[in-house]
Amino acid sequence: MDDKKYNHIILTEPPEYLNYKSVTGGGSKPDFPVRDRKKHSDFLKTRFNDAWDESLSDYAVSHSIRDGVYLEFVSSPDFDLMLKSLEAESQGIRLLNVREREEKSINPETGQEEIHITTFATVYLPFEKKQYFLKKNKYYTENEVKRSGKPKNQKLINCINDIRKAVVASFWTDEDVSLIPQEDPEWCEVWIRRVNSDSERLFDRFLKRNEINTRVHSLVFPENYVNLSRSIPIKYSSSLKTSIM
Repeated sequence: MDDKKYNHIILTEPPEYLNYKSVTGGGSKPDFPVRDRKKHSDFLKTRFNDAWDESLSDYAVSHSIRDGVYLEFVSSPDFDLMLKSLEAESQGIRLLNVREREEKSINPETGQEEIHITTFATVYLPFEKKQYFLKKNKYYTENEVKRSGKPKNQKLINCINDIRKAVVASFWTDEDVSLIPQEDPEWCEVWIRRVNSDSERLFDRFLKRNEINTRVHSLVFPENYVNLSRSIPIKYSSSLKTSIM
């Protein structure tokens, strides 16, 4: 191996060896929560429609020029979301952010502290694709796959514990949400998805209109435009995400 090839990587600590552990476990734990099929389907349908309507109300107030809504899908603790099923690029449905949150609790039987992990996924849905998820939910209750006898979309629907309108934290990629700027200005790295050629222009116009300081230089990637701005105040965050992200 050419030692000069990776001379920019400096390892200061000796290697640590760990024994291999199978990720499959004993196979006894199901890969999705057990649900009351009809009750859970009705619950998610109501939560989806409420989140959709709440998002539309925000857009009306902020005079958004975007053509879709941002929703947050929440998993059951210690279960993953079916992320691939939440995104459909061909339909314009995009998975924007995935984050995890740890919560500690005491097991009432053992008295031991346990850590549970919940997954949150922020998804963009165009206005005309509102029925995309609702249809999946409908198939879950009405249709069955004949060979297996299992409801269609069972894993996707059962893993979703809640659906709600996306908020500021839904777009925050750092694990520490306490770093989200409040009233005091702070420099933040903002990643804007390059949906079309106007993405950069719309973001720059937003910054100027709200008198938000920004660096002259920026980074441009095939899918993202990265800008360093002196914090986007919380009061502007709703209009920002609904206008250009």
